This record gives sequence, structure tokens and C-alpha cells, in this order.
Amino acid sequence: MSNEHDERAEPSAVTEEADPGYPIGYGRPPVHTRFQAGRSGNPRGRPRTRKNLASMAKEVLQQPVAVMVNGRRRTVPALQAALQKLLSRGLRDGDPRALAAIIALADRAGLADAVSQDSNAGLSAGEREVLEMLRASFDPPTVPGGPSGDGR
Repeated sequence: MSNEHDERAEPSAVTEEADPGYPIGYGRPPVHTRFQAGRSGNPRGRPRTRKNLASMAKEVLQQPVAVMVNGRRRTVPALQAALQKLLSRGLRDGDPRALAAIIALADRAGLADAVSQDSNAGLSAGEREVLEMLRASFDPPTVPGGPSGDGR
């Protein structure tokens, strides 16, 4: 190691005003530009992050809301309340759009197959046939040669 490196690493007690020959350079900034003692180098702090759509949606859908279930007031997450409302519209009011949305959500979540296998156990052959026709009416038609078809 050289003496030059040792001199650069140790701060000198000599100030610029006292010694006009004070070497200014790497590791030796001018005294008036140094950080001031007791003052932060970042006085305003780190800026807050902006929320994106996904984080805002997650925050809103997880907020608790009060709903009436069987005559009792319960607090559930907003998403659960929305799903319960959609289900009641489909089943009680017979809204076909709500029913289609519930079936699509169940299918997307992988619940449609599990529920259908459990509920098909006590059905007769005729009932199963009607059920399959109903399922086929909800499924979009496949086009030969389309993206899901095998029309070579």
C-alpha cells in the first residue's frame, strides 16, 4: 500500500480556509459542498409508490361490507358479497345473464366438473341426457377448422 492511499482515506483536520494548499479531488471535496452535520441528504424522503389497477381492485374487493344472510347481518369481503348477489339474481330472479356468469365463473375456477360429478350420482339416464343438452347449450359452438377445431 502506498502513502498516497492512506492520506486520501483519512480526513484531514486542516480546513480549506486555514490551508490554501488543501488538495481538492477524489475523496476530498471542498468544505462548503460537504454534507452538513445534522441535515438529511434526502429531506423529503422516498416518494410514495403509485397504485396500479390490480392493487386498487384488490384493496376494494377485500373491504368488508355488511350483508343480510338468513335475516342476520354479516360482514363479508365485497367480492364475496358481489358473488352472493349474482347467485341470488340468477337463482331467485331467473336472470339468464347472471346464471351464465355464475356458470362461467364456476367453470373458470374448476368447480363445474367437481359439482357435476357429485350431483350426477343420483340421476337417471334420461335426466343425465337432459343435463348434457343443457350444458351443450351454454357452451359456445365449435367451428371446424377454427382455433379449437381439428379441420386440417
